[in-house]
Amino acid sequence: MNTTNFGWTWRGDWQSMRLWVGAVGFFAALLSARSAIIAFDQGVAGSGMNFFYRTYTEAGMKFDIARLPQNSTSSGLYQIGSLITGSVPHNGTPHMEFRGEFMYPMILTLSLTNGLTFGLNSVDLADMYAPSPAPITIQFIGLKTSGMTVTNSFTTAKSATAFQHYNFNAAFSSDLLSVQIPSQVWSMDNLVFTPVPEPGVAVFGGLAILGGLLRRRWRR
Repeated sequence: MNTTNFGWTWRGDWQSMRLWVGAVGFFAALLSARSAIIAFDQGVAGSGMNFFYRTYTEAGMKFDIARLPQNSTSSGLYQIGSLITGSVPHNGTPHMEFRGEFMYPMILTLSLTNGLTFGLNSVDLADMYAPSPAPITIQFIGLKTSGMTVTNSFTTAKSATAFQHYNFNAAFSSDLLSVQIPSQVWSMDNLVFTPVPEPGVAVFGGLAILGGLLRRRWRR
């Protein structure tokens, strides 16, 4: 069957065309990987609070404190339940507080547990205290596979009592190996990121489509 349209000719049948369309769709889906959201709601009751001295993991993303003062009893990650209000920012859902100590700033590192690259899309940020006594700047430093670093900083509003939503710039959209946050005292919720698909998934899907095309050609 030959089909001519807009100056080009298709030599084959519609089954082969469907396979080619499937191949294009499959690889387009790989390029537009589905985003994931970290809501910090694992294992915390409405009025509860969990303390993580060094690490927290959710949705394949690991939060690791790279530096803590020795024998610290208060630095770390605090998961705050949705019903805790008062002197903390509140948006009706659980969130995470990141607390360093004076003269001992902690460095938080984000990376995927499978070691693959990712992109950051958006995040909700706030001061640890509500209302916030002063604006605070929260800095994100991304490490790319090329060894280059990219930076994105967000400044919260004074007197804010709730989280504010921020979007990362284009430099953070992909190819990140890790992200460091050297800020000392702040809160985070709803971190949206895009993981790179597992290499095995891409290879298996590509081979399956290629096999279908070759099998179709062999039968002809």
